[in-house]
Amino acid sequence: MTPPVGPVEVLVFGPHPDDIEIGMAGTVAKHVAQGQAVGLCDLTAGEMGSNGTVDERLAESEAARAVLGAAWRINLRLPDRAIGSDSSHLRRVAELVRRARPRVVAIPYWSDRHPDHAAASHLIAEAVFNALTAAIPAQLFGAPAGTSGNLAIGGHDPLRNRSYVMYLFTGGGYGGSARCDGISNGCSTIGISKMPPIEVMEQYYPVLFDEFSLYEGSGGAGESRGGFGVNYTIRLRRGPARASMVMDHGRTGPLGALGGAEGGVNKVVVEISGAEYRPPHLSKDQDIQLSPGDRIRVSTPGGGGYGDPRRRDPAKVARDVAQGYYSREQAETLFGVRFRPDGSAGR
Repeated sequence: MTPPVGPVEVLVFGPHPDDIEIGMAGTVAKHVAQGQAVGLCDLTAGEMGSNGTVDERLAESEAARAVLGAAWRINLRLPDRAIGSDSSHLRRVAELVRRARPRVVAIPYWSDRHPDHAAASHLIAEAVFNALTAAIPAQLFGAPAGTSGNLAIGGHDPLRNRSYVMYLFTGGGYGGSARCDGISNGCSTIGISKMPPIEVMEQYYPVLFDEFSLYEGSGGAGESRGGFGVNYTIRLRRGPARASMVMDHGRTGPLGALGGAEGGVNKVVVEISGAEYRPPHLSKDQDIQLSPGDRIRVSTPGGGGYGDPRRRDPAKVARDVAQGYYSREQAETLFGVRFRPDGSAGR
């Protein structure tokens, strides 16, 4: 049995039980040889894998820990092929970071074919920031929207007689901070990917963007509010196609910091022949068959708020309402203000 979790100098994460051995075994052994304590964390038990059983993988993982000389190894049992930045996942990783108190954290590379690897990279980075918020609040912020909201539509365009794949990286809100409100429609905090202009995509692909707008109300309330995500709706104009998406925060929004509220959740609705389809995993699905006229509606997450929302300057709340970011009813509930007949706000 692995020793209990305790403070280490190096904490290494892997999405599945064999990923640390494949990507970091030599590095772990080198740190151990230098006298440094190393902890290992597998996020999932790899229960969707086709080789061996969960019990066999857990036994092999412990045997590998002993060979490498790591101080301990833990498996968080997050769902295989469904790692995400939902608050339940974030809190478990952040709690482990607080217990381990590492000087160095090794995480998977942010760009990978396996969706769990890419999602794990962002999840762990976000959890580390969350774990440090209480210690260095002036330097940190509410959580951002998550990984780049990946949406792919592929099919055949009969007008141009060619096949195509249109791949989007959509932005979301950044978290509020001690200095300012969060950025709206910011790119992924792991990469710097943003989607091309919609006019370009409409020229190259058989699609039409019926909407591209700010996701009003999605910024988490706080003394500094989170930034806003975006709404967009894509209509297939011609030819058969299929759609897949890998996004984050379908169940819970990005965490706030120091009393700030969560940002708005990711929403995906596919309109197929007039009927609405919502993915079972809310923000992740694949091979959804589309016909001309079908539409995909997406709302990307807003950023988490920073600080107590009831300490937000009422003048800033009134400005947000005047610009349409929140309704009066939302603002009164979230920020504890009351509006005067002239549109100004107070408490």
